Amino acid sequence: MGHINNEHLKQALSLAGLIRNDHKWFARLIKHYWGFAFKATRIYEKYVPQIPKNAGNDILNFGCGNLFYENVVNSDLLAPHRYLKGKRRPDLYWSGSAELKYLKNYFSGIVCEHVIEHILPDDVLGLFSNFLKVLKPAGTIVVTFPDIRRVLHSNACQGFTSSTVAANSVIYRFGHLFMYDTEIVCEMLMSVGFKNVSVVTFSEVSLNQFLDPRREVETSYVIATKS
Repeated sequence: MGHINNEHLKQALSLAGLIRNDHKWFARLIKHYWGFAFKATRIYEKYVPQIPKNAGNDILNFGCGNLFYENVVNSDLLAPHRYLKGKRRPDLYWSGSAELKYLKNYFSGIVCEHVIEHILPDDVLGLFSNFLKVLKPAGTIVVTFPDIRRVLHSNACQGFTSSTVAANSVIYRFGHLFMYDTEIVCEMLMSVGFKNVSVVTFSEVSLNQFLDPRREVETSYVIATKS
């Protein structure tokens, strides 16, 4: 291979190495680990009444990962590494696939940031249906996700200057299972009973203090309410 001067080609080759490494044994191990965490959470949900630790807060940050906010209920899977490494634990263990009867009409707002791209569409419909049950009447839900159309129309994203390379990074890395657009997400929310479904900008989201602004360039924002 000769000397490569084109920056976009360099980025493509660099991404190829990252994707190749993602598919090695370590990435597969991580996938199995989170599969175990999901199953453990489903068992936990079945036998333990789900009441948030900070029960005075009524905003749900679903699928928080390591991004915890104050004055909200940070929810995620029951993952052993949080205990072993002494990391902060979620306020609520919830897979999103089970109905939480103890929290019916509990939250006034739900933030679901960059979660659904890790879930297949039929499971997302179940998730949205359960969101509707735990949301108070007139409550608001915010769903954000990496939108390929936004990535392709951006000048720089994911640390790349090539929008094509950035799109490949969004699709093939980070454990993503399915890429969504605003039309599909809006239809999903309406199909389970949400009202006033609309696509907005980051600045128009009333709960954007609980969103990561660094993701804005690649992200679409959909809001809806419970009637």
